[in-house]
Amino acid sequence: MVNVISIDGGEPEKTFPLPRGDHEGYRRSSIRWTPDGQALTCNVSQAGISNIWIQPLAGGPFRQLTGFPTDRIWDFDWTPDNRLILARGPLIQDLVLISNRGVTR
Repeated sequence: MVNVISIDGGEPEKTFPLPRGDHEGYRRSSIRWTPDGQALTCNVSQAGISNIWIQPLAGGPFRQLTGFPTDRIWDFDWTPDNRLILARGPLIQDLVLISNRGVTR
């Protein structure tokens, strides 16, 4: 759940459920305000593919904003002129065993 609370504190003004995603050991980037302050955006990974989702403060469900068919979004933000910028790429997991067994000196 995401709660929107006044800077002065108090009870949440709005509460939204986050979209469901998988958590395969990577850090989900933070939730970001859109530059106009009218919506929240977040990075959600489903089946190993990340996309940005948006939640208008006016209401309605979170909806998918980007439509990438592959890769992960590692981080994202908004420019002051309302452009989405992000770092994305494949998740590469190689395992290498380095051992000194059998090495004699």
